[in-house]
Amino acid sequence: MALVKLYYLKHVMDKILPSKYYLDHFLEFTEFLKSKYQHLFKDEHKQFLSQFDLLTEDAQCIYVRMANRKGKIFQLSDLIYDEIADSASAIQQLKAAGFVTELRPEHFNEFINQLAKVKLVELLIKAKATFKKSAKKSDLVETVIASLRFSDQALTDFISQVVVQDKNAELEYLLFLYFGEIKKNLALYTLRDLGIRQANEKRQSF
Repeated sequence: MALVKLYYLKHVMDKILPSKYYLDHFLEFTEFLKSKYQHLFKDEHKQFLSQFDLLTEDAQCIYVRMANRKGKIFQLSDLIYDEIADSASAIQQLKAAGFVTELRPEHFNEFINQLAKVKLVELLIKAKATFKKSAKKSDLVETVIASLRFSDQALTDFISQVVVQDKNAELEYLLFLYFGEIKKNLALYTLRDLGIRQANEKRQSF
């Protein structure tokens, strides 16, 4: 495992990828699917692909950035990238097209669990809850979940600063069609471009 990591790091240093390499990977992925797997698409998959094609490049970049990261809930401040000219407008377009949504009550526990400790403390202070600042993060998470409801005013500012990636079932199905196994993102493409491995060895004998 250590040798693999060293090999990977060496290639990362030796080869610089284009700034929007991840979007190139995603478009390669979707074009291949459209050329080979139309007969396996349901209406929702066709709609996903056609709606994605209608997005601006900035909006496409934001969605692919989210799709390649862990979790489905994102702070708006974490969706600002040098190569994306207008993240705010891109996110509004993604909302309008249904690729992201506002935070909903069913996301409450996941949202609280991913907050940094300093944010949890800030939230508990706003809620005037009883707690110790020196407590472990896991204890603070439990206190927040026990002390607050999704509709509480103390959460309003926090909730307004996050979005939730949507159309996840459609994307996961398309990834399954392409890779022939469950995959959560297109990380193999990056490894391919760095010369480490094939993105989809099964394609060679399609």
